[in-house]
Amino acid sequence: MLKSWVACVALAIAAAGPALAQEAAPPAEQAAPPAEQAAPPAEQATPSTATAPAEESLSQEQVTRAVVVLQAIVMAFESDDIQLEDKNAILLCIYENTLGAINDSVGTALALAEANAAAGVAGARKMDPSNHWDVISAVALVCEVPSVRPQP
Repeated sequence: MLKSWVACVALAIAAAGPALAQEAAPPAEQAAPPAEQAAPPAEQATPSTATAPAEESLSQEQVTRAVVVLQAIVMAFESDDIQLEDKNAILLCIYENTLGAINDSVGTALALAEANAAAGVAGARKMDPSNHWDVISAVALVCEVPSVRPQP
């Protein structure tokens, strides 16, 4: 069951990754809906459309890091090197927190690791944001899963 779920998530990430990483504006014909489709009738309005907050604009760095974080999480779920309890703890963390919060915290953790390595802190090493093992290690740190360690 977990493998099929992971495969679905991996397929979705692979399909959405390039589209998420682009900052293309929608074509002019898609920019605004026709006037008759502008707002649903009151009786058809759903709570999500009635109370939807204004969309936030994400930076290209946030979008790119989110794609890498999701790819690293999928890789971790498919890996035999990570224990099932750790996979469950990461999944619970994703369930209880927003991807945005995890993504921002992972970015902070990677930046701190880089700063500590540059400052010569004993035992610190630079973590590569493009290395999935380093990213999943940062996710594990953020999600307080101590047994997940980076691969050598």
